Amino acid sequence: MSFDKTLSLARLRWQIQHCTKCDLAKHRKRSVPDNGNFHSTVMAVGEAPGSIENSTGYPFVGPSGQFLRSKMSSIGMDFDSMFITNVCKCYPPNCRTPTYIEQSACRGYLIHQVAAIHPKLIVVIGGTALNAFVKMSRITSAVGKLIKDVPFGSLLVDVFPIYHPAFICRRQKSIPEYLRQLELLATII
Repeated sequence: MSFDKTLSLARLRWQIQHCTKCDLAKHRKRSVPDNGNFHSTVMAVGEAPGSIENSTGYPFVGPSGQFLRSKMSSIGMDFDSMFITNVCKCYPPNCRTPTYIEQSACRGYLIHQVAAIHPKLIVVIGGTALNAFVKMSRITSAVGKLIKDVPFGSLLVDVFPIYHPAFICRRQKSIPEYLRQLELLATII
């Protein structure tokens, strides 16, 4: 019997949409399982949905996602050609960082998504996403560097950390460095 990636991800999406493993389920409008290209060799993993994502059910469609798409597009990259998801699948109230318990509740979903996509590269967006793959106290030491053969679930994955676009939006002077990170990412993909 062959593995049907689309069916596997559809079942997983249904499970995420009906999940009650943590208290975030009580406050969500919609869960945010994933979006993008199921057949991509590149995955993008962020922290958690924001308020607009909570309303739409799609990751990275709010201001941060629009900013990231804009910057990637400016160097010839297409964010939507990737498989896009988050560590947490539900909106943490007031856009707070998800707790360890909330992240742990969703970890199995992320492991299954990575196994289904089997990406060549995972772009981890922000510190929370980085810590889902590699335990580091600060993202600054890893940003813009390829980290190879990271054990995740039953796979070894390569990860490339970038700052979260919300962080860069608050620090406009960092945009040129952010573009350099994205340009380096483009050479790896």
